[in-house]
Amino acid sequence: MTRIINVKDLGYEPGHCGKIKKLFEDRKDVSFVCLEVDKAREHYHRITTEFYFVVKGSGKVKLDDKIYEISEGSFVEISPNTRHKAFDENGLGILVIMVPSLDPTDNYFV
Repeated sequence: MTRIINVKDLGYEPGHCGKIKKLFEDRKDVSFVCLEVDKAREHYHRITTEFYFVVKGSGKVKLDDKIYEISEGSFVEISPNTRHKAFDENGLGILVIMVPSLDPTDNYFV
């Protein structure tokens, strides 16, 4: 199936890392989420690999016990069982790609 959507047409909903917009929710092989980071909770996934592509702003990401600076253009791979949390410092907006598609039961909070 080929589709085009405009993210601006989608409404935000609350998520455990901030405000989110879910894209192509019917897919089971991959999830796409636009995330406006706000008071994220540290967590990990046992199955899902996450990729963060920073589309605007800047901040930090904690991966296990290390903290890294991220800004527009940064791309982060988060392997399963990696504890992670994003911190907003300047309007941090992230496209989150999850493979396979995130199962809500695969969120483990620290």
